[in-house]
Amino acid sequence: EAQPTKKNELLMLIQSHRNASMDLNEDPGRFWAELFRMYVIEGTKDMENTDDEDDLLWYVKKTEGELGEDPSEPVSEKNFFVCRKTDSELPAVEDPINWEETVYLNTIMLHFK
Repeated sequence: EAQPTKKNELLMLIQSHRNASMDLNEDPGRFWAELFRMYVIEGTKDMENTDDEDDLLWYVKKTEGELGEDPSEPVSEKNFFVCRKTDSELPAVEDPINWEETVYLNTIMLHFK
């Protein structure tokens, strides 16, 4: 049986995590940040169609509502930012990033051209 591609492996992990009941003590941001590191930052080297690989990383900021504040503005371009994989300081797990949406956005931008 053929081994799944890295892209398919990522999609299977996303699906299984979305379908699983979350452990209430688990930090879901940590899971998504680790998935982002493994499959987007480090893993794209091994994925198919990387000859013209884009080195941009798209980040989705947490909304004011996610930060516990009163959301006063609709989602806009202020909710996103872009870094290069080669940037010396990429966002950390603790930063106000919506890691789940960041994984989804990068999966679309990098693997479904």
